[in-house]
Amino acid sequence: MAAMLAITALAVPAGPAAAAVPANTVFQLHRDGSVWQSTGAICNGSVCGGWLQLDNNPATVAISAGAGTVFQLRRDGSILRSTGTPCSGSFCGGWQQLDNNPATVAISASGSTVYQLHSTGGIWRSTGTPCSGGFCGGWQQLDNNPAAKAIRAGNGTVYQLHNTGAVWRSTGAVCNGSVCGGWTQLDNSAATTALAAGAGTVFQLRQGGSILRSTGTPCSGSFCGGWQQLDNNAAARSISAGAGTLFQLHSTGGIWRSTGTPCSGGFCGGWQQLDNNPAAVAIAASQSTVFQLHGTGAIWRSTGAVCNGSVCGGWQQLDNNPATVAISASNGT
Repeated sequence: MAAMLAITALAVPAGPAAAAVPANTVFQLHRDGSVWQSTGAICNGSVCGGWLQLDNNPATVAISAGAGTVFQLRRDGSILRSTGTPCSGSFCGGWQQLDNNPATVAISASGSTVYQLHSTGGIWRSTGTPCSGGFCGGWQQLDNNPAAKAIRAGNGTVYQLHNTGAVWRSTGAVCNGSVCGGWTQLDNSAATTALAAGAGTVFQLRQGGSILRSTGTPCSGSFCGGWQQLDNNAAARSISAGAGTLFQLHSTGGIWRSTGTPCSGGFCGGWQQLDNNPAAVAIAASQSTVFQLHGTGAIWRSTGAVCNGSVCGGWQQLDNNPATVAISASNGT
């Protein structure tokens, strides 16, 4: 289950097919495959009742939330979109199937659109059309490069990370047969390990803890200078971007919010500390806040308040279920 702790940040308004979801909504996936949506209600002591169950399928292995809904990926490659209808008892019928391809290894949502990555490196964009019977034709191919190892959607587009560390941005153009030219290269650093899309751009995390923000300028030949360094802390473990800003999680459990100020020389002071809890294992950014998942299964929502010295009280507990293995946040713009 550890691989499911990857978090996706999203920042695009929902289309008409998406369910209405409040701003700053978080979804959780349990290890039994059940999917839950937060109502926003905080815990009352140890009672955390502010959740609606959306599904209970043990085949579910990953979720990704867009501005209007949540998508799930199942073990057989099936991709489903929530209609927003909660379960009634053990019946969870509020899902539309979008695909059934066993080659699918990852999904990433932006607004009401979901993208998928195949084990072959194929990248596909959903048109929103659900499957009819066993036929799932509502997909447009964007790429077929076997070097692709991860995708991140946001800002109305999708980005891909290659196993070489190269970062590419989709122009939106679909493949013409086997020719897939709709990509702009943004970087070629072998040190890049992760991407986060949001706040109008894409961010990258490099080995050693460097965090960089794309200016949008594409590479010119082998020169890829369109990046601003935001941090250089070796403790950085993961990044997540919302519609407004970028957050990072440290290996110590520290959570930090970027002010947007780039590094000056070797000094990177553009960060505000939000927490310092070593129990934190993952973060998920939404429109204007960030959520954290603890190793115990507890989920917390930031109020935005920064730490005062070592006191970091700006968090509201939303859940305490040890079955939780992943969270994904929706902007509900």
